Amino acid sequence: MVEANVFLGQSNFHAAGIALSTNIPTYVLDPYFNEVREVTEFARTLQKKAILTIYKAAEAETFGIIIGLKEGQFSKVTALKFKKELESIGKKVQLFAITEISDDRLRNLKGIDAFIQVACPRISTDNHFHKPVLSTPQANALLKILKKEGIEGFLQIPHWL
Repeated sequence: MVEANVFLGQSNFHAAGIALSTNIPTYVLDPYFNEVREVTEFARTLQKKAILTIYKAAEAETFGIIIGLKEGQFSKVTALKFKKELESIGKKVQLFAITEISDDRLRNLKGIDAFIQVACPRISTDNHFHKPVLSTPQANALLKILKKEGIEGFLQIPHWL
C-alpha cells in the first residue's frame, strides 16, 4: 500500500496533480533548490478553486469552447465532444481556436457566459479569469452536474499524471 507520493522535479502543479489523482500526501523533491515541499494543501486549494469554477459555469447558457493552437494543445475531438453534449442539453456553444489563452483575449469574446479550454489543465488553475474557464476534467464534472449526477473524485483521473 502506498502511503505517500514523491515527485522528483520542480513543479508544484504537476505534483499537485498526483496528489489530486491519488488522494494521498504528496511531496516535491526539488533537486534545483535542494528542498522538499509538501503539496497536499496546495492541491486541496486547487481542488476548491476548480469546484467553485464548475458551479459558476453551471449557471451559464452560452459556452465558448477553446481549442489551443500551440503544439500538443489541439484537442479538436475533445472540443467537439463537449460541444455536442452541451448542445444536447440546450446550451449554446461557439468554438474558438486561440494560441494564447488569457483573460484579456477572452474579454474580447462577447456573448459567452463561460469557457471550456481543452488545451492544458494548468491554464484554468494558474490564471485569473473574469468568467469561468474550465479545463477538461472540470468540463466533465460540469456535464455531470448539468445531468444531475455526482462529481465525487472528478480530479482522481489518470490524465492529471
